[in-house]
Amino acid sequence: MIKELMNNPWAWGVLSVITILSFLYAVYCQQKNKEKKEISYAQKSTVLVQNKKSKYQKLSLCYDRDSVDNICVSRFAIWNSGNKVLQTTDMAKSKEIKITLAKEKKILEASIIAATDETNKFSVNVQDENTIIIPFDYIESKDGVVVQIIHTGLNNDLAISCKIKGGKSLYKYDNSLKLLSIFTPNSKSKLSSALTFIAMTIVYTFTSLRSILQILVEKKIVTESHLASFFNQRLENSTNSLSHDSGWFTIILLILTIIFMIIADYEIIKNQFYVGIPSKLKDEFLEN
Repeated sequence: MIKELMNNPWAWGVLSVITILSFLYAVYCQQKNKEKKEISYAQKSTVLVQNKKSKYQKLSLCYDRDSVDNICVSRFAIWNSGNKVLQTTDMAKSKEIKITLAKEKKILEASIIAATDETNKFSVNVQDENTIIIPFDYIESKDGVVVQIIHTGLNNDLAISCKIKGGKSLYKYDNSLKLLSIFTPNSKSKLSSALTFIAMTIVYTFTSLRSILQILVEKKIVTESHLASFFNQRLENSTNSLSHDSGWFTIILLILTIIFMIIADYEIIKNQFYVGIPSKLKDEFLEN
């Protein structure tokens, strides 16, 4: 029985897959259980009025009696994305959670519109027309707030920063999908670009798996009869020119490419649909 299994290519294939998956799972568990101090944020902005003075000379636009050229409403979802409780003392004194607005722009109003836990004691301190400090008492994992800022200028005029002692850099959920413009240059929709890239991954994965199986047939590790029912056709021997070494190199390269594209798909889905934002914050953050 054992001898038959040792000579069975399918048994070796299954064993190899189990070994690889076990290794990847061990790496995942090790990374997941590793102490991580991290704050993440997502930004969403809506321009209410833009450049009205330049277009209509007789139109006067004011906010709380202050004359302005444009008005933009920006929301920041800020939360503890690590697995450790963050205390006030974990933040560098000169690098608290700070939101700054570009010079010659003005913060008109700032407030907290949602919080996962009131005992975190988040607050908004407007330092001047261009700076906001967001102090807190502590933040447990997945706790956070949504800060709404009404300001002049545009969304790219705002910047957020902070520094955690012994922690990771501030992580931004970016759904701009700039990378996808390389693959979908004619698409104007971010969602369309994301779906197109995911579809490309699926097609590439199936094509690559077919090529891998074709190489395995060439090397007589599996037989065509084993695969006939799966493909409903016989595999053509189109890889006769592949040497032993180049065949295995091709398989490894295809598998690594598939893994890379799957990871890229996960990042796209996570950023495009804001996966990971605490549910208590997401609804208020995405509300128009």
